[in-house]
Amino acid sequence: MVDPETHRPYNKTFYLFNATRTQRYECRAENKYKRVSQAATVTVIGKQMGRCERYAGRMCKNHIGNRLVWYNLSSPANMSAIQEMNVLLLWKKLISSVSATCRQAAEAILCESAFPTCDNGSEVPVLVPLCRIHCTAVQNQFCHESWNDIYQIMASGNITLPVCRNLLSNSNEDYPSTDPLKSTIAEACSKIKLFEVDSSQVTTTCYHGSGDQYRGNINMTEQHFPCQRWDSHFPHAHPHVTQHIFQILKNAGNQCRNPGGLRARPWCYINITGKHEQWQYCDIPLCAINDGQNGLVTGNVLDMDEFFTKETVVIVIVVALVGVSLITLIAVLCYRAFKEHYKFQYNRASQNDVNIDVEKLPYNMSYHQQPTESLIQSTLEQVEYPRNELVFIKDIGQGAFGRMFKAKAPNIQDGEDYTTVVVKMLKEDASDDMELDFEREAALLLDLGHPNVIKLLGACAIGRPRCLLFEYMSKGDLNEFLRKQSPDHFIIRNRSTELLSHPQDRPKLDHVQQLEISKQLASAMVYISGKGYVHRDLATRNCLVGDDLVVKISDFGLTRRVHLEEGKVYIGSEHDAIPIRWMPIEAILYNQFTFESDVWSFGVVLWEIFSFALQPYYDMDLKEVIKYISEGQVLSCPDNTPQDIYDLMKACWRLESHERPSFQQVYHQICELLSTMKHTRYVDRV
Repeated sequence: MVDPETHRPYNKTFYLFNATRTQRYECRAENKYKRVSQAATVTVIGKQMGRCERYAGRMCKNHIGNRLVWYNLSSPANMSAIQEMNVLLLWKKLISSVSATCRQAAEAILCESAFPTCDNGSEVPVLVPLCRIHCTAVQNQFCHESWNDIYQIMASGNITLPVCRNLLSNSNEDYPSTDPLKSTIAEACSKIKLFEVDSSQVTTTCYHGSGDQYRGNINMTEQHFPCQRWDSHFPHAHPHVTQHIFQILKNAGNQCRNPGGLRARPWCYINITGKHEQWQYCDIPLCAINDGQNGLVTGNVLDMDEFFTKETVVIVIVVALVGVSLITLIAVLCYRAFKEHYKFQYNRASQNDVNIDVEKLPYNMSYHQQPTESLIQSTLEQVEYPRNELVFIKDIGQGAFGRMFKAKAPNIQDGEDYTTVVVKMLKEDASDDMELDFEREAALLLDLGHPNVIKLLGACAIGRPRCLLFEYMSKGDLNEFLRKQSPDHFIIRNRSTELLSHPQDRPKLDHVQQLEISKQLASAMVYISGKGYVHRDLATRNCLVGDDLVVKISDFGLTRRVHLEEGKVYIGSEHDAIPIRWMPIEAILYNQFTFESDVWSFGVVLWEIFSFALQPYYDMDLKEVIKYISEGQVLSCPDNTPQDIYDLMKACWRLESHERPSFQQVYHQICELLSTMKHTRYVDRV
């Protein structure tokens, strides 16, 4: 090889070549004794455009802290949340697939791969790859037997496990001391914290846990063999256990160590040739739990007698009393503010103000005996589905209990390799009452089986996070679906909700289709009331739409059972937040919920269907709504709604509950109206 600078045979210890295209390169070198050559394929990859974001998740906080992580510019804005869920699901699979020795290292490399380091110091954000020697150490030392399993598991979540040999190295051994690239390369890759020293946990006379932070001076094995130096590869070579990988081995000489927690306790290689075994444990005691210093390397310990003087005690007592007084005062003020907030909460409402988050429910004598928590748990375990099998697709949003996302569930239904499901996940900080409500709703759905009631396909009740798996409805919630089907423009004429649409605008749903939707919901309510349940939150936002205009009631968070023989009424708590715009006066003022109060709500649902999901009483605040209803006033007829349908709505809104029709009567009347419209081919065309 000729040096392009001197035009003489190349005699330097390294050769720097700028590869501009992907191809196989071969390097040959020779002297008077020997000729060597080595070939490799160099892949040239264009710069990826990305962005840096501060990591704010929980799954990888122990490994990457809050450093900047790199995301591709083409990735969605919520990519951090998507990756966080991917890591959670993948880690559940990794736990059952790797050994205890590999577990922490596998978690570290999963986090490094899902959230790669981002360097924001240059003109554009740059992805900083993992250091080769750290990757190789994980592959060869910690997870040699599980590496292929880790690769397949990570690939199932669209996270790529790096090919270690293709990464940059931060090892000084890889470059001669004169190499100008040495310092640059060392700073251009990301290190795994697993190989670093935690100075706060270093011990010298005993060891904690596995002894990975032990830095004492013992250099004999428990069988009294001398230890081999860590920087020597004779008589036993250890290319993947070096000071360049494990900081704990720097200046360790031949003293016992347990780098990275590779073994159960401190050990060393034996400095004797011909010995059958290469290493042995060292005779180092485990730190006592009640030992004041536990062998930790710390500063001077403060004498308690010197600290607790009379003056100090007085100061501590005074500060404590002031603190307790402040906390008590804040608690009282918060309690009073809370009571005032719920005494009469009637601000102008948006569509979201009717979403209910039920607080503690008091015991009710007329309410049937709820199943115990253990009974509910055993019921859910009958439909237990392994959460590790779920394949995340995308986030849907937040529900009353926590996060919701779309996923694929293999073999959850007979005859289907993969079934698309919606996963409701209970948030980690859920209260005991919320957790019980979560389980109660699941147990209730297992008790229901109707074509127009959402189907619970499975549950992840064992372990955390707890999840419910529902059938997926492709068109989303009924409220949003109706809005999309409505005429493009509405002009609000007055507060009685009369509407004037532009002549050129035509709704995409005709009256026959609107009645088909109404019929399905009425059929579901006939079934639900027949099972002895009052729904208490019937609204289009709590219904879902699937293919072929199939509609199902989906939310049963407020549903309760009533005794059919004992008045058929459920008395709610005065602290319950209820959807006032959908409620009759007896439910608003007296917390009385019956089948008849659900009929009233169904009338409002009919109004939503034929008004294309306008908000009921949209031009009134809640205080005005209550006054309006108590005076016997009702919602005005939606634009272009047939009189027979509006008459049915008004029948559902009769002030006296016993005068309202039953769900069976409502269902039969809708069927008759639907039959008449189909027969006369009546279509909503103005």
